[in-house]
Amino acid sequence: MTHPRTLRALACCVAVAAVLASCSDNKTKSGGATSSSAAVATDRSRSDGASGLSGSSAASDNSGSSAGVNTSGPYAVGRRSVTFVDKTRITNADPQRNLPERPDRTLPVMLLYPATGPVDPEGAPADDAAPTTGRFPLVVFSHGITASGPVYTIMLQRWARAGYVVAAPTFPLSGPGAKFPGDGVALADYNNQPADVSFVISSVLAANGDSKDPLHGRIDARRIAAGGHSLGAITTLGLVYNSCCIDKRIKAAIEISGIELPFKNGSFDNSPATPLLLVHGAKDNTVPIGGGSDAIFPKAKPPEYYLRYPAGSHISPIFSASLEYTNAAAIAFLDATLKGEPKALQGIPEKVSASGGLATWQPRPT
Repeated sequence: MTHPRTLRALACCVAVAAVLASCSDNKTKSGGATSSSAAVATDRSRSDGASGLSGSSAASDNSGSSAGVNTSGPYAVGRRSVTFVDKTRITNADPQRNLPERPDRTLPVMLLYPATGPVDPEGAPADDAAPTTGRFPLVVFSHGITASGPVYTIMLQRWARAGYVVAAPTFPLSGPGAKFPGDGVALADYNNQPADVSFVISSVLAANGDSKDPLHGRIDARRIAAGGHSLGAITTLGLVYNSCCIDKRIKAAIEISGIELPFKNGSFDNSPATPLLLVHGAKDNTVPIGGGSDAIFPKAKPPEYYLRYPAGSHISPIFSASLEYTNAAAIAFLDATLKGEPKALQGIPEKVSASGGLATWQPRPT
């Protein structure tokens, strides 16, 4: 979530970001990659499955199949905090905060997952709870500028309760402490964030293949989605649809209050037909809907779905009563695309129609 006092300024910064994109090149170092909690390869993974993992144990344990997906629920929700460190890429210096260049990209990650224990629909996640049995799809969610992964717990815990493992990283420069507006380095670091998300996916899948990790065997590596809000939605669009960054392990994408911005050495031309859910408020003064989701929906390849809030703001799809509809649409979309349950989306038109004009729903399944 972007702090309310900074929201309006992002509209101006978005235009500047197109220029900044050309000067935000993140240098890649030679040598192997390691993680503070898993040994993984930093991999753009343009092949299906878990081929981007290093280590035979990870690869052998991540051959997910449709038969392994647990589609029931609801579940209790567990929460873990881990940190993954990509030592093959640097973090650029940020003069606005007097931050020097760092030799790696350090990514704290909140993990939410179906857990054992009583189910409390309104309860908070239980820290370090034991995972329940089953094999679940993975969703990686990217935050907006000045926010963090845990800021979105109010939404993401519902996804985990519905039978998903959710990884929510906090990025090195665009997270808490970013001086915004005015910090061009932090904003332009969106160019480097798709690679961060790919690294998080590889790290989580490596943990899934580690017999000593609590999440061992709990993730179906062939059923992965990415989502994000604001700058995190921009990150997600780059990761899934821009030739600079496409990670073919991702089978579905959720874009909330986002826009297509240019990525270095990439284009949105000839984007893949990865299923897409767009969510946007028509009164968004931060990322105006006309240049954002309204522009993306007509040109994206189906299947795609659009949950539109006629009076919604930049943050209201998540941080208001609208969350009920955002969660319903997101979970149904994930169930349809990752769990192979196309009927999951059939109830969304009726639910949205009953919202009293709060939301509209535009499906384009084919």
